[in-house]
Amino acid sequence: MDHPDLRSQSDVYYSISSDSVSVDTSNGEITATLTLASPTDGTVAQTLDLSLTVYQNGIIRMLAEEPGVKRFRISQEDLPVVWDQLIPVDLTDKVTWADDGQSFTISGLTHESGDESFEYTVELARFRIK
Repeated sequence: MDHPDLRSQSDVYYSISSDSVSVDTSNGEITATLTLASPTDGTVAQTLDLSLTVYQNGIIRMLAEEPGVKRFRISQEDLPVVWDQLIPVDLTDKVTWADDGQSFTISGLTHESGDESFEYTVELARFRIK
C-alpha cells in the first residue's frame, strides 16, 4: 500500500514558461525558470533557476537551485567529476522547438568514437527531460 505522504509528493511538479528559456549557444548552456505548478504544503520552493549545460560525448549537466540560495555540490569537493575536462557543445542548430512550443529537443550530439548519438527532449508543461 502506498504511504499517503509519498503519494502526495509524487504529484508535486514544476513547469517552465517558454518565455523564460534562454540558449547560450557558444557556451552550451540553456537556462530557464522552473515554477511550481502543483499545490503543496509550502515546504517546496515556488521557483527554481534551471541550468542545463551540454558537453561533448552526450553529457548533460542539470542544476536546479532556489534563487539566492547556494547549496553543497559534489564538484566543490573535487570528487569524481573534473569539470575542466568537459568541453561545452556549440548549440547552434542543435536546439529545435516543437511546433506547439511545449517542448524543445537537443539533438545532433555524438560520442567522439562515433558509435553513439544522443538526443534530449525537455518538456515544459510538466518539466522533465527524456
